[in-house]
Amino acid sequence: MHARVAARPQSLPGLAGLVRPDRPHTELFTGLAGIDALLTEEMANLPPGGASMLVCCGDLVGREMATDRTTRGAITFEAMKLLAQRSGVDASVLVVGNHEVDHGVHRMRELLADADPFVVVAGNLSVDGAPVSATVVTVDVDGLQVAVLGVTTLQTATEAPPDDRPRLGIKAPVEAARQALLAHSAPCDVLLAAVHLFDEQDLAVCSLDGVDLLLGGHTHARLSGPLGARGIHREKAGSHGLALGRAVLQIDADGARVVPSLTALLPPDVAPGSDSPLQRLHDDAVGVVRSTDPQAATAVARSGWVIGDLDGLRGGEPNPLGRTVAQGLVDGAGAVSGEAVHCGFANAGNIRMDLVPERSVISLSALHDTLAYANELVILELSPALLMRVLRTAVANLKLDLAGWLHTAGLRWAVAADGSIGDVFVGHDGWTPLQSCDVVRVATLDFLADGGHHLGFLAAAPCQRTGVKAADAWSAALHARRDGDRLPPLLPPPPLSSVDAGFRCTDTQTVLETLDHADPGAFAWALNGQRSGS
Repeated sequence: MHARVAARPQSLPGLAGLVRPDRPHTELFTGLAGIDALLTEEMANLPPGGASMLVCCGDLVGREMATDRTTRGAITFEAMKLLAQRSGVDASVLVVGNHEVDHGVHRMRELLADADPFVVVAGNLSVDGAPVSATVVTVDVDGLQVAVLGVTTLQTATEAPPDDRPRLGIKAPVEAARQALLAHSAPCDVLLAAVHLFDEQDLAVCSLDGVDLLLGGHTHARLSGPLGARGIHREKAGSHGLALGRAVLQIDADGARVVPSLTALLPPDVAPGSDSPLQRLHDDAVGVVRSTDPQAATAVARSGWVIGDLDGLRGGEPNPLGRTVAQGLVDGAGAVSGEAVHCGFANAGNIRMDLVPERSVISLSALHDTLAYANELVILELSPALLMRVLRTAVANLKLDLAGWLHTAGLRWAVAADGSIGDVFVGHDGWTPLQSCDVVRVATLDFLADGGHHLGFLAAAPCQRTGVKAADAWSAALHARRDGDRLPPLLPPPPLSSVDAGFRCTDTQTVLETLDHADPGAFAWALNGQRSGS
């Protein structure tokens, strides 16, 4: 949900596969208040004698929402608990997602300890040496024994706040699931895999004997249907309250079977009532935000163009929103340091909100919503070889982590279909070949400078810590361009990089080992999996 509590009206076009032929509505009410209204209707239509179960597949926390930052994750947890209680479902399960730790391990433990009526699962994750749950947890659902296999992504531990990472332990999710199923002997009516994993890992879990149905999250994908050789149904209901997944199982002496004709991803097309307690919960939280951060609405720039959205960031192509953020890092670093900064880069995962101008005005809160993790702006001094290694790692990450492109500004470069990178140029007004540079000054986020997204090798690079939040530095640079009371225009950076995402890689370890050699030929070999004798 990423802290989307309020019902946000939006038009239905663009959400392919969610149109209900029996209800050709044109407006959605996305967010938990809208999901609440739809779930109430679904429960009213539950067949006599039917049992019901509500499953949340992780990432309730969403720092991109000011209400989440103010309540440190509490608002969505409270809303989800209210949703479960109001719906009357027989049981509720919550998978821990990687964003549950965004406010730190101590805060995550507080939130999870008070998650009732949800049963919390993440069997491959431990905190201070203690597992969050068993890998397989049995839940009583109106007399039915449902075994829940719950595992989460490695990112839950590896991308937690740096000071908290030593407290977190995590096992490879697919292998943890396989071992747990081999050891599982308790009788059950249904074995449900509730996971927070990448799509390819879903496939691996669906191949394991014993799984009847997989419900997943993490990738924001809307997917519904059988998966893999065993034809196990896998359901992913997207993110941000864009859909309510409905999986219907028929359970008898022969086991549990999904009923495809009743299983669907439903658009939240039921308007919540004026007395919606979830909407009221959100409105109260907004009131607190406004009272504690009165400067948030301060206008800092204008834009005459729609900058971009999150869906584009997650693809394999450069994106206007990503380029705008990267350019903001460059501008902010120049304003803070007073020295020339040649280029900048930011990963898609650290860009959290659509930077779409309201009445063409960009506010200070928009910058903080977009760079929601309060990352420090840092300036790296990289050799041409080290910058090339960053770009090659970005190409690998696009297929390894499926988490979107590394968005750049001040760089002109292209990626071919075999994963190779052509000539790279640095600069703005005049373009300088990268190999002609002695040192390149790069603006980025401390998360990447500290080794995030497989960039551990950056730890050896000279690094200037600005001590300033990236969003604040960006804002200062915009203020420096003001002409009296006239707001500066937020200009779209030109599209200076391109990707042919037709390449494929084999596995993470092969590619990362190849990257150590920084050999373009070997790198292309690893991406394409052209391995002799195999």
